[in-house]
Amino acid sequence: MRTKPLTFVALAGWLAIARPAAADIVTIPPDPIWPVLVNFTISLTPNPPPIFPQLNPQPPPIIPQLTGQAQFFLAPVNTPFQPTPPPIDVADIGTLLPGGSFHGQFSPTDPCLGAGTCQLGFSFSGLTAGPGSNLGPFQTLAFPAGVNPAQLPPGGFDRLVILTIGSFDLSHPLIPPDPIRANGELVVFDDPEVIGTWQLSVIASPVPEPGTELLLAIGLIGLVVTARAQKLKPHDG
Repeated sequence: MRTKPLTFVALAGWLAIARPAAADIVTIPPDPIWPVLVNFTISLTPNPPPIFPQLNPQPPPIIPQLTGQAQFFLAPVNTPFQPTPPPIDVADIGTLLPGGSFHGQFSPTDPCLGAGTCQLGFSFSGLTAGPGSNLGPFQTLAFPAGVNPAQLPPGGFDRLVILTIGSFDLSHPLIPPDPIRANGELVVFDDPEVIGTWQLSVIASPVPEPGTELLLAIGLIGLVVTARAQKLKPHDG
C-alpha cells in the first residue's frame, strides 16, 4: 500500500539529480549588484638591486627584506581618492625575502563596487631594510606598470599614494562584467629602484541559486528511501 508514495518520492529524487542544468542556475542580482572578490599578490623580486652598494662595497651582499601593508579604498566613479577615504581592507604582508610573495583576497562589504557606482583604489606602503646592517629602512611604494623610477622624487612621498584600479562596466546588466586586472612595480627610495611587483584582480560572479542545493538534497533523500523500500519489500513465493 505504500508503494505509490515511495514511488513519488523516488521520482522527485530522480528528477532532482537528473536535472541537467541545476549547477548552472544563477540568481541575477537586482539592479544588478554583483558579488565581488578581490585577489592580490605582493612580491619581492628574486634578485633585488643592491641597497646603496657604495655603503657596502665588500661582500657578503646585504639581503633586503620587505615589510608593509596593502590597503584598498572606494570612491565614486571618476572621483579622486582625495582626501584619503578610510580603507575598506588592510593586509599586512609580514616579512618577504627575495623571491617571496604574499597572496591575499577579500570581498568588499559595500555593494557599490558590484553595482558599478564606485571604483577601487589600491595602495602599498612598506619598508625595505638590510637586516644586520645600518641600511634602511627605506620607504617602498606601489606604482603602475611601466613606471620610470628616475622620474619619481628621490626623497619619496610624504603622503599615501593611492592607485585607481577601476570600476565595473555594467552596460550589459544581466551578464557578469569582465574582471578588472592591474599590475605594477614596487619602488624603494631614496635612490628610486624597482624592487618588487604587485598584481591585482577584481572579479564579479553570479550567486548560486539557493534552491539548487535543496533540490539536490531532496533527490538524494528520495533515492535512499526508495532503496530502503525495495529492500524491505516482501518477495513472492
